[in-house]
Amino acid sequence: MELLPLVFATGWASGVNASVTVVVLGLLGRFADVDPVPAAFQRTDVLIVMAVLAAIELVVDKFCPWDSLLDVVGTLARPVAGGFIGALIGSSYGTGSAIGMGVVGVVAALLTHLVKMAFRLATTRPSQPAGTIALSVAEDVAVVVAVTCAFLVPGVTAVVAAALVVLGAATSFVLRGRIKDSLQRLRHLARRTQQLRPPKKPPLVERIRRGRRG
Repeated sequence: MELLPLVFATGWASGVNASVTVVVLGLLGRFADVDPVPAAFQRTDVLIVMAVLAAIELVVDKFCPWDSLLDVVGTLARPVAGGFIGALIGSSYGTGSAIGMGVVGVVAALLTHLVKMAFRLATTRPSQPAGTIALSVAEDVAVVVAVTCAFLVPGVTAVVAAALVVLGAATSFVLRGRIKDSLQRLRHLARRTQQLRPPKKPPLVERIRRGRRG
């Protein structure tokens, strides 16, 4: 099996949805006896935890602007997951392969995540919930298909994944004006959330001093 395209494809999937990627990997390794799925992903406790995280992400990702806020959180988590998956897959071939495949996984997941985040900002709007849901479902299906096909036709899957990254990046560049509008909307939402927070109480010592002066 071609290790590099396999890791790139799983890294791409991690950049879209890391928790679903781990769940699909675990299920393939446990019930389809697919090699080289890391044994850690096939454990029952890992599958349960990741399935819960995947369910939460699958729901939140269907609503704008929460999908973009979820992407912000995933800026660190998704590349780390891609690197971790790549390193575990590569570890079967030695330490050097583990390090190299870990780097490939990080790069693939990071590029995919950045393109996904930009593409979402450019194409989803709170006033168009159907479009957000349809795009999110398409991404979920793409992750399952990509992880499965990565073990069947790794080279083809990696090429398609790379093409999607390039296409998504080009589309996001063309729609960069819409991305700026979405970022402004998110900043406005953050300011409104900050204004709705109750004012902080002064420290106890300060409250006592104020009471004495009163």
